[in-house]
Amino acid sequence: MSLAAAICLLIPGIPKTSAKDNFTFAPGLDIFTNLEDLLNFFRSDASLLARQILKVFKRDCLYVNNAAFKDSSEKPFIVIVGNHRATREAVGITVAQMLGGKYMTYPAPCLQRFISQMPKGTMLRRAFYFLSNYASAFYVKIQLSLNNPVVLNGYYFEQLTFSIVNSFPPDGAPPVVSELYNFPEDLLRPNLVFFVNFSDQLMFKRVTTRSPAHWKPRTVNLYRLMQSRHPIVIQEASRFPRDTAFSIYNYILDHLRHRDGKWHHEPPGNKCTVHLSISHLPTTYKYNLYYPPTEVTDVAVM
Repeated sequence: MSLAAAICLLIPGIPKTSAKDNFTFAPGLDIFTNLEDLLNFFRSDASLLARQILKVFKRDCLYVNNAAFKDSSEKPFIVIVGNHRATREAVGITVAQMLGGKYMTYPAPCLQRFISQMPKGTMLRRAFYFLSNYASAFYVKIQLSLNNPVVLNGYYFEQLTFSIVNSFPPDGAPPVVSELYNFPEDLLRPNLVFFVNFSDQLMFKRVTTRSPAHWKPRTVNLYRLMQSRHPIVIQEASRFPRDTAFSIYNYILDHLRHRDGKWHHEPPGNKCTVHLSISHLPTTYKYNLYYPPTEVTDVAVM
């Protein structure tokens, strides 16, 4: 490693560049801040896997030019993230059905074939997940142009928090004013992001030896920190995903307003009003949502 590269790694304020100086990392972190930087990374990687990913992304993930989309923001784009895989999936599916919209998974279908091939602990793996955000955004734009609400399970904030947790000590997270928390200008912004926090108290085995430095509490704290910068809601999970979905749906009705052709998040001053009960829901999703969690699966992206 060159002296200049070593200095860039040690001083967060200096952007890091590749050996070919054709893409730039955000200061202090191995994250990518726009699509062109990502594409440059894949172009500079000579591995067969990187070339395959780039080819599939261009051919299958972006098969229509953005100009072909109808510019529509009449329906909301909601993101569900969280620290318990099964819960957030069940919650996301139910919220999408309540909204009469589309549920989508992350990474986007066009890139899912590569998940099992990603070598752990590599920049290629991290770049792949950042690239997946742009593929997912493409699919979301299609549905929004068809006037469908969208609920996406997973998005950019997961890669951001993962990178921060793995790049900084527990007491050394960047302040909220840091540019590290900026959302990429060329990436579709969600109208609301719900972090579903599955508490240890919901586990059947409630005794934990987890350190406060563990990724799970640190991730929750990062989402709380980012609430002043982004439309993020911390949603505590209930034992039944159906109840958590009701809370999210009610929050959307109470605090997401469409004015002047745009969506506006109005954080609550009071508790949300309950707009529905399960008796009002279509029978197609009244069932199979009552299970208590029998096995806890922590989720850490990448």
